[in-house]
Amino acid sequence: MATMFPQLAKDTVHIGLGAGKWIEVKMLPVSAYAKFRDIQQHVATLNDAMPIAEKMKLADEATAELAAMARSVLPEELHERLGRFSYGELSALVLVLCTGNDDSEKDDPQKKMTLPSQLRT
Repeated sequence: MATMFPQLAKDTVHIGLGAGKWIEVKMLPVSAYAKFRDIQQHVATLNDAMPIAEKMKLADEATAELAAMARSVLPEELHERLGRFSYGELSALVLVLCTGNDDSEKDDPQKKMTLPSQLRT
């Protein structure tokens, strides 16, 4: 059997909201994945020899960039909540938004949610 790449046909991803509920949002463009990799590489350069204030500033900037990327496709209702996410959580979310690797085949169609701002677009 041939290797399957279902992400090639995708333009939306499922984002879990807890209790089995999920929403469908547009994927980030391919260019966003390159930006995501650049952010990760920049964060990887942080080392113990750097002053803590400088490390915190760079980490905060990276987190803000990832949050902005996620906000560009997530419904308005979720924007403020992204402030609760750590760098690692935002990285995982943006990676799914970029790659489409969301395990959506396991999602129950009856638990799909549509947030009010999604109805306006």
